[in-house]
Amino acid sequence: MKKSKSIISALLTLVMVMSVLPLSAVQSFAVENGDYEYSILSETDKTCSITNYTGLAEELSIPSSIDGYKVVSIGNFAFDDCTSLCSVIIPESVTTIGRYVFYYCSSLTNITLPNSIINIKDHAFSNTAYYNTSSNWENGVLYIGNHLIESKSQFSGSYQVKYGTKTISDDAISHCPSLTEVIIPDSVTSIGASNFAYCKALTSVTIGSGVTIIWDYAFKDCTPLTTIHGNCGTYAEVFAEKNGLTFIPISEEITQGDLNGDGNVSIEDYALIKDLIFKLELSADILAACDLNGDGVIDAFDISLLDLKIIK
Repeated sequence: MKKSKSIISALLTLVMVMSVLPLSAVQSFAVENGDYEYSILSETDKTCSITNYTGLAEELSIPSSIDGYKVVSIGNFAFDDCTSLCSVIIPESVTTIGRYVFYYCSSLTNITLPNSIINIKDHAFSNTAYYNTSSNWENGVLYIGNHLIESKSQFSGSYQVKYGTKTISDDAISHCPSLTEVIIPDSVTSIGASNFAYCKALTSVTIGSGVTIIWDYAFKDCTPLTTIHGNCGTYAEVFAEKNGLTFIPISEEITQGDLNGDGNVSIEDYALIKDLIFKLELSADILAACDLNGDGVIDAFDISLLDLKIIK
């Protein structure tokens, strides 16, 4: 009898606690739907985050909505240790991928990430089959689609993020003691937390006009960093002002074909555009001048147009 009363008392206490909790606290509890567990982020916006997956699928297309809630994020460890998973497609609804989400998914070789992603937390894909395949690393840098996931390289001198990159994951590049300059192209929209932190020789950063958010602790303890280069009116200028750095505008008066900025279009510019096509690192000003036909791609068509300019 005492035991029954204790149980009833505990249940009544739980009900009383639940009744005084704010709605946001109640929503944080996981809800199950088939192989998925999720938490509601907003009743107003009807959004949720997947927090756990219990299925055994080999090929998986994550749903864009569950029970009428739009899936906008995948929580920390949600798919970790799913050893049967070989292929996953993440929907366009998702904007955030948490820490260690696919950690130790040892069979996972095919990963499709949408362009909607604005933040990928650290170690999201560590120790997947994709991560452990050396041919997927380009000069010590791992990409999944247009997203820079991680770097194993200790960059020195000037480093230019590959044009076409959309996001840089949290803590993807850091602790490079000999890195002095970073150039981030216009294609990048988001620079993850702790990127380029503790790069104690870094003095200059060029931030492309596409960047709209720089997460916490990026460029942390880069004590020699004094200047940010970028276009006026972009987030680069805002970031420089917020952090007490000198903002240097990139020249808006760019002569197409004048790659070396000497005021003339000549054979020296021709050599520079060939360097770019062969993947050598060039500044943001030069990149803009290289794109002679304005299609966002540096290729043989631009060389042909430069030929015509030189002949004229």
